[in-house]
Amino acid sequence: MIVVPTAAQRQVAREIALMRRHGKEKRKFVRGDMDVGKTDFLGVLAEIVAAGLFGVTPNMDYKFIDDGFDFNVNAVKVEVRHSLLNNARLIIAKTWQLPSELKADAYMLVTGDQTKMKIAGYVPRAKVSTVGKLINLGYGQTLCVAQEDLSPVEELLNVVS
Repeated sequence: MIVVPTAAQRQVAREIALMRRHGKEKRKFVRGDMDVGKTDFLGVLAEIVAAGLFGVTPNMDYKFIDDGFDFNVNAVKVEVRHSLLNNARLIIAKTWQLPSELKADAYMLVTGDQTKMKIAGYVPRAKVSTVGKLINLGYGQTLCVAQEDLSPVEELLNVVS
């Protein structure tokens, strides 16, 4: 599913990302050579776009502690992950987190940039341990799900409606 973010969504995402980034700088947050500002902006924009599909607003608090999910729709907690790479994997968690410790009920992957985003799919928490694979992406073992193992987002839309 392709979504074109509106100018208003981009502006809100930019403001939220700036506020969150300010807090991360205070914590000496580092991600190698990534443009953390752009990464944060696109991540927030992906949350806003994904939540919009469900007619809800994502958690846009300026707090700097992650609740483990980005929005809640009809008691289903959804975590949105973003990547600029069209063939990206959905990164679920570091290996020290067991599937039972995950806080979201569904994990969604959004790819693309600020002009066009693709909702690549989602995986329910119950399937994470069966479809996920441990991969070292350069910063330790990480539980990931390949795009071909994701369910279409339309299925999640049907589950929560």
